[in-house]
Amino acid sequence: MLFWFVCAHAQTTPPVSFSYDPDGNMTARYVVKTEAPKTRSSEENTNSEQKSQTEDILSVVLGEQTISIYPNPTTGNITLGVTPLDSRQKNFLRLYNSFGQLLITMQIHQDLTPLEIKGPAGIYLLDIYLGENVSQWKIIKE
Repeated sequence: MLFWFVCAHAQTTPPVSFSYDPDGNMTARYVVKTEAPKTRSSEENTNSEQKSQTEDILSVVLGEQTISIYPNPTTGNITLGVTPLDSRQKNFLRLYNSFGQLLITMQIHQDLTPLEIKGPAGIYLLDIYLGENVSQWKIIKE
């Protein structure tokens, strides 16, 4: 019953991101708006059918940086974009499953970082640390 509530609630609420200070206190809450779908041209598409694909890009401004995650929902692979990435800061991410178990800790070294979610379908939580700023994301794997 609780699983059904979480899944139903996840589909009806907009994505939300939070910022925290170094002491762990929440300093801001952002409702993340989905941009218009981005279409890839058939030249960029590597599959044999050469169909155009759309991706929903979720993005939020955190300080002077913009964080984008796509596609969400995903089938397993997502891309994290951070622009501009300040390499002088400690930038990393942590991915948790719906039970709160830490699955991945990974440094962010590039503006675009691919991430593979190897677990089963469900809801995953992604914490992104950019220096002293923290942003939390809900990722849905289909």
